[in-house]
Amino acid sequence: MMILVLEEAIWEGEMPKKKTLLHEDLRWKPFCKLYAGDLVRFQVEVLAMRPTPQQIELFQSVAPSRSMVSVASGHGTGKTTSIAAIVLWHLLCYAQSITLLTANDMAQLKATLWKEIGMAVERIRQGPYGWIADHIEILANGTMRIIGFTDTWFVESKTANEKTANKMAGRHGNKGVISTI
Repeated sequence: MMILVLEEAIWEGEMPKKKTLLHEDLRWKPFCKLYAGDLVRFQVEVLAMRPTPQQIELFQSVAPSRSMVSVASGHGTGKTTSIAAIVLWHLLCYAQSITLLTANDMAQLKATLWKEIGMAVERIRQGPYGWIADHIEILANGTMRIIGFTDTWFVESKTANEKTANKMAGRHGNKGVISTI
């Protein structure tokens, strides 16, 4: 009789539930339908930010598939915030996407861009799409990934200069973005 009681207790919900992967979450496809083609809307509604006219121009240039965009501007113009938005939009709206971020040194990436990405993820967590932030894992080594897709759906930082250009070799996917800072 005691064994039956223990078995019943186990089957009544004490077993840990398996976490749903992002692509299995029923909210994800409608989310992608709303935002994959509209980076401006993503920044406004998901990141709760108002883009500047320059950011709107950048986002409309980046959103089309296979776009190549270059930005040159001064300090304090929103470049880092824009890149953080682009990185998160790409990660969250395109299944198994790979995004590579490059700069001359890792300290530059961690001090600016990864800080901005972390703040953006927290804004997502506090808003109506907080559920999607639970699928993101940010690691201390300058990597972010969708939980459950360690090697196939991620953002990665690498230093790149004339001596280390080969570090990017072999890092690609069907839906890739490379951002140089």
